[in-house]
Amino acid sequence: MVHAWRSAPRIIRNRADLVHSAANTYGELRAELDNELKNLKLYWEGTACQAFSHYADRAVAYLTQLETQTRWLAEEGKKAASMLEGLRNAYADLGYQQIGTLIEALTNYLDAVRSLFSSCSDPEKALLDVVHAFVGYLVDAQRRYVEAMSGLIRIDEQERKERPDLGTRGHDTTPFPQPEVGTDAWVDRGNWRPRADRPAA
Repeated sequence: MVHAWRSAPRIIRNRADLVHSAANTYGELRAELDNELKNLKLYWEGTACQAFSHYADRAVAYLTQLETQTRWLAEEGKKAASMLEGLRNAYADLGYQQIGTLIEALTNYLDAVRSLFSSCSDPEKALLDVVHAFVGYLVDAQRRYVEAMSGLIRIDEQERKERPDLGTRGHDTTPFPQPEVGTDAWVDRGNWRPRADRPAA
């Protein structure tokens, strides 16, 4: 409960939105690289072009994976912010319910105590009223405790259903792809040939 109150859902949501911006940047970068690679393939061929194209395709796939991972992280951040807001509201609601129940119990208790100190013409009945009021107070205290525990269980279940899933192995770090052939394969100018069927400029 204390952690929910100390949290700052607005800041978490803001940071998640910033992570969405990073995902958009990765998406734009991937689209640009993909378009430039298509243009390169229109005008050039040869073993060097194939080696470079293969490596660039892997880089495009890497950027796609980064974009996907970043979007997932942003969505999980928004889920976390929403969950914390829900928990704060649920704890506050439960607290106000308990305060209302306590006020009602204290009012009833005061009424019972006040009636005990009125003129006593029948002591046996007064004694039974005292015992009845005391047992009623114990039963009411136990009822309030059970209701409070039930409310906490509902809040715990809400947290379990809404919590973000940040611990999955499917979202581990993604290493940058290494070229299958050395970079000198596409540096050799002799292995780059203009395509004979290239589009007119």
